[in-house]
Amino acid sequence: MFSLSHHTTANTLHSSKRRSVTKTSLDPPDDLSSVSLDEVQKLVKELKAKKAPGLDGISNKAIKCFPLILLSLLVPIFNACLKNCYFPPVWKEAEDYLGFLPAGLRNADYDIPKPGKSRDLPANYRPINLLSGLGKLYEKVLKTRLSEYLFGKGLIINEQFGFRPNHSCPQRALRLVEYITEGFKTKEKTVAVFFDVIRPLTGMARRPYS
Repeated sequence: MFSLSHHTTANTLHSSKRRSVTKTSLDPPDDLSSVSLDEVQKLVKELKAKKAPGLDGISNKAIKCFPLILLSLLVPIFNACLKNCYFPPVWKEAEDYLGFLPAGLRNADYDIPKPGKSRDLPANYRPINLLSGLGKLYEKVLKTRLSEYLFGKGLIINEQFGFRPNHSCPQRALRLVEYITEGFKTKEKTVAVFFDVIRPLTGMARRPYS
């Protein structure tokens, strides 16, 4: 009897530990809006037809040709993903293209060096990941809801210009000029600090998520 209870407890602890490892996201708010067919149709209409497909081979051009019955199937799939805080792993898998080829094999379709850099060094080429078009559709669904939540709760500071509607680098530069001009008027010094981070994405620590 003791051994059975001990075995059951061990299994329970192991199962709980496994769930704690794989569960890396918070439950969605109750007021998160559901995905509608109209929203899916609008997102599909906005897709760029000439974009290359991911590993699933389903191009944006093909998605734009989906009949209404197929688009209708995407609605419950996206809603189930939202409800369960789930992003299908197959949509995270990508086809890698480094863009670096020997001089005799270079092709305009794959030769993507960084501007002004030597073409002879692999580090000077931009790697490209081709992701699933369906996954990108769901990413847009997530972006819409994240933006609504963050802006609705006032969680984005006014100094944030990147990835915001009606905000851009020129506007950020204009604000900097305004600060400097105001400093001249009040005879105060204005100090600016600029960071140029080399390969930030490849150098950052990563952890698996579900």
